[in-house]
Amino acid sequence: MAPGEHTYLDYPQWKNDLPEFNNWGMPTTTLEQTYKLDPSYNLPTEEQQHIMGVMATMWSEAIKDINRVNYMFFPRGLAVAEAGWSQMEQRDWESFKQRLFPNLYDLMRSGVSLRVPFEISPRR
Repeated sequence: MAPGEHTYLDYPQWKNDLPEFNNWGMPTTTLEQTYKLDPSYNLPTEEQQHIMGVMATMWSEAIKDINRVNYMFFPRGLAVAEAGWSQMEQRDWESFKQRLFPNLYDLMRSGVSLRVPFEISPRR
């Protein structure tokens, strides 16, 4: 399952977050929107057993290099992973935001390009 409104990671993460050569009016898929993916879509329990998992898509025909791929993937890929492995009633957006930053620091220390999610930092 890869619903576009949550898991198309080639969509911009923020309004105007695409280079000019690829800015053809794609919808945005924010970090919070990705995190709120409910793989069950409130299906009855007997139908949920047919869901094998979730995936994120990255159509890369307009993405020029691996640094941009990583930028588009992180941190939303972490949100997809948690959505796929956690029950909705056990997920908490505020908790995810707090746990996200140490993981992003680890990725940056490893040399992975990513988008710093400034929109989730506490407002002052």
